[in-house]
Amino acid sequence: MTTTATETRSVVVEREIPFPPEKIWRALTQPHLIEAWLMKTDFAPVVDQRFTLRGDWGSVDCKVLTLEPNRTLTYSWDAMGLESVVTWTLTPTGAGTQLRMEQSGFRADQKQAFVGAQYGWQKFFAELGAVVGLAAFRAVAHQPGLLEDPEVLGHGRLRDPGPGRQGADRLLALPAEPLEKRPPRGVGEGSEELVVGVLHA
Repeated sequence: MTTTATETRSVVVEREIPFPPEKIWRALTQPHLIEAWLMKTDFAPVVDQRFTLRGDWGSVDCKVLTLEPNRTLTYSWDAMGLESVVTWTLTPTGAGTQLRMEQSGFRADQKQAFVGAQYGWQKFFAELGAVVGLAAFRAVAHQPGLLEDPEVLGHGRLRDPGPGRQGADRLLALPAEPLEKRPPRGVGEGSEELVVGVLHA
């Protein structure tokens, strides 16, 4: 008996982000921030909580499976015949956090969904980077006067206080960093995992 019909593939995206896990965790679990980089949602960080992700093209039915604050988050991702699981892993590093996302459960006959996920998660990660301030990281490094403003964090912007904070209402919008393509690390030949891209500040 063959097991080919039951074999599944995964899309894996990894990126080192120069911010602590707590900051990234906020972007992964607070609905207004999730909307800024992914989709509109009624997500709540509670195990067994059901929630929906809503986009212009339709919606995704989800359920929180596991949760360990600032470390791991797993939820089901069911849409248009695809029954998959998304797992986020946050690992502290000397430079910030290694963020890993894996969406598993793509059957061999779901090639279109698999290819779509490769493209989609690359786009979502770019947006997520902006939400946690990655897009503005280089500008902050060269302009120490810029202060991060949590209220505009979801827009990937920084508030420029200006001399004597007189310019406190002036927002500086910064472009996102481009993705750097690289081959998967530690993935053996024949593996079904795919690292879409890695971004280094």
